[in-house]
Amino acid sequence: MNLRLKTKIIASGMPQIALARELEIREELLSKIVNGWIAPKDELKTKIAGALGCRVADIFPENDRRQAHNG
Repeated sequence: MNLRLKTKIIASGMPQIALARELEIREELLSKIVNGWIAPKDELKTKIAGALGCRVADIFPENDRRQAHNG
């Protein structure tokens, strides 16, 4: 489970289904992302972060590690 993402969704006060609608994706897909069953593409990570008002690295920590190795 992606606890960072789950925490941000809860803190936003937005039901997961409403977030999925805002992102124009199925709630089932968002659920799989939250539960860690699939990793979203970078474009969707950016959309999720934008909808939740945070940085991609705040909810997908692997992006921080990747940038540290590439930087």
